[in-house]
Amino acid sequence: SARRMATVEDLFADLNRQINEEEFDDVLETCDKILAKAPNDDDAMCCRLVALMHLNKFQDAISFVKENNMSSKWFELAYCHYRNNDLEDAISILKANSDGSVGAIQLMAQALFRHGDYLEAAKIYEGLVGNEEVDEIELKTNMGACYSAAGAAPAADFLRRYEGRLRESADLCFNASCALVESGDLEGALKELAVAEELCESGLEDYDDEEIQDELAIYRVQRAYIQSCLGAREEALQLYEEVLKNKPSDAAVAAVAANNVVALKKDRDLFDSAKKSKAAVSQEVERKLTVRQRRAFAFNRCLLLLHMNKVDQCSEMLAQLQQQYTASELPCLVRASLLYREKKYDEGTKMLEEYVKKQPGASLQVQLTLAQLHLNQRHVKPAIKVLESVNAQKPRLGVVATLVRLYESCNDMEGALRVLEQAAASPQVEKTRQRILLQQSGMLYLSHKNYPKAVQVYEKLVEGLGKGEVDLVSVARLVQAAAVCDPAKAQRYAAMLPSESGSFDINELESIVASRPSSSAVADAATPQPQKQRMRGRHGPSEAKKKKRKLKRVMRHIPDYDPNHKGDPERWLPRHQRASARRGRKGKAIIKGGQGGVSATAMAQLQHTAAPAGSPAASVAPSASAVASGSA
Repeated sequence: SARRMATVEDLFADLNRQINEEEFDDVLETCDKILAKAPNDDDAMCCRLVALMHLNKFQDAISFVKENNMSSKWFELAYCHYRNNDLEDAISILKANSDGSVGAIQLMAQALFRHGDYLEAAKIYEGLVGNEEVDEIELKTNMGACYSAAGAAPAADFLRRYEGRLRESADLCFNASCALVESGDLEGALKELAVAEELCESGLEDYDDEEIQDELAIYRVQRAYIQSCLGAREEALQLYEEVLKNKPSDAAVAAVAANNVVALKKDRDLFDSAKKSKAAVSQEVERKLTVRQRRAFAFNRCLLLLHMNKVDQCSEMLAQLQQQYTASELPCLVRASLLYREKKYDEGTKMLEEYVKKQPGASLQVQLTLAQLHLNQRHVKPAIKVLESVNAQKPRLGVVATLVRLYESCNDMEGALRVLEQAAASPQVEKTRQRILLQQSGMLYLSHKNYPKAVQVYEKLVEGLGKGEVDLVSVARLVQAAAVCDPAKAQRYAAMLPSESGSFDINELESIVASRPSSSAVADAATPQPQKQRMRGRHGPSEAKKKKRKLKRVMRHIPDYDPNHKGDPERWLPRHQRASARRGRKGKAIIKGGQGGVSATAMAQLQHTAAPAGSPAASVAPSASAVASGSA
């Protein structure tokens, strides 16, 4: 027994050395030897569990804990589930066993963030504010990530509450840039991202160029994304390609860049896109992505299959995504695209209509897609109905302009004007956009000669300006409309227009020809001319018009030219058709006919001249000639 204990002690000595040297493969072997001799040794079991976690063998660690009923190791078990992307199991374990420690609270927040419960994770981080055990900058960085992923309103609220305190580190500044993107301030996001990149680069003084490029890859991918949102797609594509060319060590950054390249290229370079999309997908990468990123990756692969006309594979993948993302509208949109590609227009339209009925708060993208399908089938009135429902939620200039154009195509001017007036009166529309809508209403009234209504609209525009502000365009159009229906009002508002200095010759103005002057008239205008000549457009052509001189053509002769020599009469024929080009044995007939056959006369001559006496070839020649002429 003493010898047995001494052996276990020796193994523990080896185990201690291996742990200090981080030789975790050897740690596993030593722990197995110890547990073979002492099966219930808690220290050996604990060391084995930690070694499995260090070796990223999380599934083996989970099995080891469950097999040995290690209930005290609930935190390690929850962490293994988190790293294995079993987020629901990790959250349930933490809720059942949490002891209030900072580590357990932070792990819960991280699991909720990875699960997509961003606001719940943010609340947990907010509860840690002021805790001395937690680094304040790191805490704000994590809060920024949660609020940025939660949507526009939470992101804007985070930026407002922590304004002026978001440049303490590169990571915090980067998350502030993400929050600005989410809140819609793309220009501000670019500026904040530039600051974040400078902060990151300032801490890389001891790094070589390759390592610096690797560290800055995430900032460049984010800049490319913002540029693509601003419309600079080619610049963004070039930046993505540069990042991928440098092969960043962070697999998630490379995967996002590859996915965005595929999205920007759409139906261009499909095989290259398929290669990038396949390379970007792996279990390691998906564990690092948020729910929204994983969903975008999946649907981009589905759309890529659609562009490559792999309809069956696209349908199979779409069925899986519909089960996986039941709350997402993307499966419905992809299904509509698939039906449209198969020319099943009515079926696709019906599916979208049913989706909108079941989901009254359907997104703008679904409703606009439905309107586009109606218009593709020249169903204008159903498209107007869909766009009217979109406009009722919140007037948008693009939707309003489309509705006005559709109403005009149906000769429904009342409908077009009603849309403009309702949008201009909506409290959801900004003041500057209200003026744009009123100006369009006034122009529409003017174009249809409804001058009293046009006067009302333009009066509202002119009177709605602040003190000292003048809208000369609106004033001019008001005068134009009022001149027809209310001359006194037109004269009153005309006083607001600037007066032109200088005098005009009425007779000269009346003499201006309305038609476009010719190029010769424009050339003549460059030189001063007498009054009569300038007025010839009115009084007819001038008598002093010069006659065009007829230029004599100078005949040039070739040196040594003989006018009596008539030349070769066959000089117009190709060389191979001229008499001088004909070759052949003199006195012999030229053999003509289809390939593989000759005429009977030519064959007789050949037999007479070439065949030896007594040759039996004469009986074969006619049949060969007959076959040739029959086949031709």
